[in-house]
Amino acid sequence: MLSRIGTSKRAEQLANQRAGRGYKSDYIHSVRTLELYKDEAARFASYLTHNDLKYGSIDDVPRGVIATYIGSERTHGSAWTAHVTLAAMNKIYSMHLTSRELGLRPRRLQDIRNNRGFAARSRPYLERKYTDEINFLKSCGCRRSSVASVSYNNFIFNSEGRIESIDTVEKGGKLNHYYILPKQQIWLTQYVSDFYQTHDAETPLFDGFDKSCHLNCHWYRNEYSVNLYRQLLSEAEADKPFYGGSNYMDYAINIVKVANNISKYGEHYKGYDTTILSLVSQSLGHFRLDVVANHYLRS
Repeated sequence: MLSRIGTSKRAEQLANQRAGRGYKSDYIHSVRTLELYKDEAARFASYLTHNDLKYGSIDDVPRGVIATYIGSERTHGSAWTAHVTLAAMNKIYSMHLTSRELGLRPRRLQDIRNNRGFAARSRPYLERKYTDEINFLKSCGCRRSSVASVSYNNFIFNSEGRIESIDTVEKGGKLNHYYILPKQQIWLTQYVSDFYQTHDAETPLFDGFDKSCHLNCHWYRNEYSVNLYRQLLSEAEADKPFYGGSNYMDYAINIVKVANNISKYGEHYKGYDTTILSLVSQSLGHFRLDVVANHYLRS
């Protein structure tokens, strides 16, 4: 079975790399990918039946038959469709067909169309629909799952009555604390207060948010990371307490892990202040400095 839902794709990739088998995983780790590949397998099975092609097992299906199927049946739609089929066939039949070998068009965002015409980007529509959710993401940098589930009981208020952070259980059952940027604290506190005047405390704040939508949540997580890094750097340069002197450091930051990072990497990691990078990393719900430096921080 190819399904490994719930297991780490990265761990499998690293194991293959150490064993000299390349970096790709041999299995499927995503529910959505599994469903896509099931659909592709069913289409290919129909193609074989329609063309009276019979084989004893999947290992008997010739490489040329798969190449012909993709080239003749799956290239009439978008380039994305053809590439999904290629990926599915390679995974299911352990093939190593390439897009260049089959002459597939490259996937380009500007070529995506739907029945309403040109649809290169869906962000403007989603940005209008989810304005409040986006403001929330920019304020705390939380993951998509928390946008859909956060409720009144997840908010932590400071001594002045403003929301200081959000505690939420996420990947691996881990409790994360997301710090609210000072400029957003007043807006979020008022928004929460208004909402829960007419809703009970267990009602999700964004109960209309569809977490399967294609809103680019990582974009706003990146923006949050940059703003938080700048805030912490400014506080350090001015010799002020981190996080505006709030209690956030006491309950959300593991100082031992910060110290371990400094001991391991020195004062700077990939050009960033190691202490501040460690704080940003923990405020994002993980401790991976490489991810923050390489994928979240932008100049």
